[in-house]
Amino acid sequence: MHYMTRQKLLLALIVLFILFGASLILFAFIWSEVGSWYGSVNGRFSSGPETNHHIFYFVMFEGRTIPKWRLMRPNNFRYTFLSLQVKSDAGTKRAELDVPSMRYTTEREFGSLSTDTLLAWVGAPENAQHVSTLKHELNWVLDLMRSAGTSNLPPTRHHPRFYDSPVSGHLTHFSCGWRAAPIATLLGFFCIAIAAVLYFSLRRHKTVAA
Repeated sequence: MHYMTRQKLLLALIVLFILFGASLILFAFIWSEVGSWYGSVNGRFSSGPETNHHIFYFVMFEGRTIPKWRLMRPNNFRYTFLSLQVKSDAGTKRAELDVPSMRYTTEREFGSLSTDTLLAWVGAPENAQHVSTLKHELNWVLDLMRSAGTSNLPPTRHHPRFYDSPVSGHLTHFSCGWRAAPIATLLGFFCIAIAAVLYFSLRRHKTVAA
């Protein structure tokens, strides 16, 4: 009687391991993109080759989102903070930007980031027409940073996007993280392997008992 009860328990355990293992493998097949994902953006831009304002500047920004569990791998992200650096003959400015509010903070000041702010950082040309050209370039970069806060950046991909107009530079936007599917698949086959070991162990005991 005791032997029969043990057999039934082993059979139930074998079935459970097989069902659980198969469920994990099926999950990995259907929900292959489930995982922990985060976004990473990096922009490098400078004055265009055909600009007439004769002011060289270099604008860099980068940011990263917090990893989150998602059912699908996202192709865009909503960024909360960006690190900003502006270099020109007028000097170098480093700031932390709160993207939703477009408020910046440096070591000595804080305020609302605008085209006029960037213009002051790179140094305004004397010619009014050149100022208009420079503003157009800086506003383009500013709009790109704004779009990071609304999930409207160009979609993520594995290689950079290069730009020639109105500014020169590139933007890299990655979707980073890891998928749960490989781990689920490995655990699934491990459970099935345990079930197989238990099954052959049960058969061996049956043969010995006979």
